Amino acid sequence: MVNYTINMNFRKNVITKKSFKIYNDILRNFSNECRHSNSNNSVICNSFPKSGTFLLFNILNMIDNLEDKGNFIAQHPSRKKNPIQNGLIKKKLERLFKNELIASHIFFSEEIREFIVDRKLVNYFIYRDPRDVVISESFYLSDMNKWHLLHKYFRKLESLEDKINLSILGNDFLLTNVNYLNIAQRFNLYKGWLSCSNTFSVKYEDLIGNAKDKFINKILHFYFLNTNSTVIEEIFKPSASYEVHFSKSHTFREGGSNKWKKYFSKSNKENFKKVAGDLLIELGYEKDYNW
Repeated sequence: MVNYTINMNFRKNVITKKSFKIYNDILRNFSNECRHSNSNNSVICNSFPKSGTFLLFNILNMIDNLEDKGNFIAQHPSRKKNPIQNGLIKKKLERLFKNELIASHIFFSEEIREFIVDRKLVNYFIYRDPRDVVISESFYLSDMNKWHLLHKYFRKLESLEDKINLSILGNDFLLTNVNYLNIAQRFNLYKGWLSCSNTFSVKYEDLIGNAKDKFINKILHFYFLNTNSTVIEEIFKPSASYEVHFSKSHTFREGGSNKWKKYFSKSNKENFKKVAGDLLIELGYEKDYNW
């Protein structure tokens, strides 16, 4: 059964969200329910940061079997100078409640992939045109997330052009005290998910385009094919009316595709082609360097 009413209001209140997470963390320590059986059916909504995490999350949240308990797993948290190790990521995944839906930014590794397969977790991965990612990240880190360790570096840059160049080049543009790689290197930490047979990968652009119903149905079908659910799949027809509200996320500023065309300067284009031109071609966003 699918619930078409999606409520993400509590995610706008960071204090409420964190309190909710602390409460559930206490429950995890005492509840046997959160220990994995071979049919846990928990779902990971994984993403490359600033790629439509909560758009995909809200689609998955339409599945009645799943429950959002305010949990979020980030391999490189906003208050850490360096990424956390895989051992801690596995501990966090180990403690999921049965049928829990979580959002995450988890790097690809064979170790984590095998862990997900072994625990029979249902894994999704969403990504986006990296050029739009750096636009979103530039605004997010300079104006929206004042707690992020990179905020002070973005904030002190006077021009949007420089902020975008910082997002593109990382520490090669401005040395920070954070392990901040260039955009291609950051994406490469996640890229392995694209070739995993046990992971459903989807482009952000496909979920906002004219064929979004088709991709939403594929997303939902993947869940039922990888769980013991007995729900009749005929209820997921392309003509179904989906109402997905992802703008209520506290991290959301502006959706859409090709926003980079509005903001990229000549310098931004040159720097992006230098470090991530090949990545755009590999991901299918461009055929060559003539953009």
